[in-house]
Amino acid sequence: MIRKPDHTMSEYLAWAQWWGLPWRASHQSWELLNKYPDIDRLSPNHASAICELIGITACLPPSPHPVVLQLAVASMEQFELMITLLQNTFIPKSAHILDESNHQWCIHISKALPPGMLPSGNDPLQLLRTWVAPAVWQRLRLRLDCTRVLELEKESFSLESGHNRLDMLWQAVSWRVTSINNDAIPLNP
Repeated sequence: MIRKPDHTMSEYLAWAQWWGLPWRASHQSWELLNKYPDIDRLSPNHASAICELIGITACLPPSPHPVVLQLAVASMEQFELMITLLQNTFIPKSAHILDESNHQWCIHISKALPPGMLPSGNDPLQLLRTWVAPAVWQRLRLRLDCTRVLELEKESFSLESGHNRLDMLWQAVSWRVTSINNDAIPLNP
């Protein structure tokens, strides 16, 4: 029996490109990266210095988790919707306005999660930070607002149990965004 590959070759390529050059899809608030618009053209030594400045440790990429792959290579619009859905699932009265359908979806998802999954006062992005491996977080965080990330990283956060629930939560968020847009995820960030 021939085993079907987990990802297509273009998905593996997109993952490798994102892993090696995560700043291509960075949030506009990362000023250091905005100062170097041609960062991809720098020599490997200079690029590694930039990585060091923004807190990325050089290492080989792990095999991509399907949802992490979607988070990494989604358009900025899709990515921001994923983060907004997460935000509204845990803090329904937050400033992030959603249409009625997405708002109701967040309410339904929140009912399936344990009440203390995110202690009061914590940023829901801690659940993303906890869920992904540290090397993935170093790169994925560039897609988020720099100020928010730096505040978030001042706090330590751990989830005793619930990693399976986080898997389900992120799969649900990813499914919601990709099914709403009904678009293929762009493979070249």
